[in-house]
Amino acid sequence: MLCFVFLILNDSAPKFVDISDKKVYNSFEVKAMNDNIFKEITFEESISVENATLTFLGYESRNYKSASKRLPQSYHTHFYAELFFCKKGEMLLEYNGTSTTLHEGDAVFVPPQFPHFKSSESENVDFVVGITLKKKSCNSNFDMHKLLDKLFLAKKPVFFRRYTHILPEDMSWIEEIGSYSPLTALSAFHTLAKLAQIYSKSTPDCDCPNSQNRKTNLIIQIESYIGSKYYENITSESLAAMLYVSPRQLSRIVNERYGEPLHRIIIKKRVETAAKLLRESSLSVEEISSTVGFDTKSCFYRTFKNKYGLTPLQFRKKAEKITNPTE
Repeated sequence: MLCFVFLILNDSAPKFVDISDKKVYNSFEVKAMNDNIFKEITFEESISVENATLTFLGYESRNYKSASKRLPQSYHTHFYAELFFCKKGEMLLEYNGTSTTLHEGDAVFVPPQFPHFKSSESENVDFVVGITLKKKSCNSNFDMHKLLDKLFLAKKPVFFRRYTHILPEDMSWIEEIGSYSPLTALSAFHTLAKLAQIYSKSTPDCDCPNSQNRKTNLIIQIESYIGSKYYENITSESLAAMLYVSPRQLSRIVNERYGEPLHRIIIKKRVETAAKLLRESSLSVEEISSTVGFDTKSCFYRTFKNKYGLTPLQFRKKAEKITNPTE
């Protein structure tokens, strides 16, 4: 059973984080602290898959002696990790008295509390997002938190090179993060899980057999991919090719994990997402059907009714009565 939770944290009041600790201040408190350097949080959104919750933070560094002036780059640490992605040209990451150049398409994950700073010759060269990881309670047989935590506990920045480790489509979500879209957050989670898997392969657990590591990593990729790409035409053949396993091996892993074939897992995810959209959005049934990946309206109606015992319209009306009982 896949466990997904999407939380929107969008308080209209501005928040600020002292880069030297975890304290969050409101604007009045920040201005009273004189020389401290703060990062203004521009967005904050969380997504949970299995027992792991990732929170993505957008921010802008400011010194409140000159609130509109951006800060010069210097060594610093903070309680959250950072993922840098070089969109074009080159950027330089300095740490431990050394420096590493990132070229277009490269990425680097900087663990929490690790002194570093980055520089680039021109504006809009790189993208950066802050990330925190928390463990949550969830009925799951897979420890997603353990895999991600290994990346967060890295002793130094972890570099990922274009095409060797990541593809351009892995970072397609960067322009949309902060829009409070569940699909975007899931895509971001999928990328982090993939990077964590790559890192885990380079630093395997001594107490875990390699075959078990491999199976665990495959389950992570399967769950993350379905969670972020369920609306696409996913076949056993295409997914197996992406994971470098045979369709037969993929089928065996999926059946052992879920007790049902891949296509049923995908359909279940589509229907559950459609139900959420029917409750929480104003999209038409036709728009929802297309958004979650059904080819025809009739197929959507039939599948939805088989699961919920109601047509999509009946389900929406019932949800509206529960939400607004006096109307």
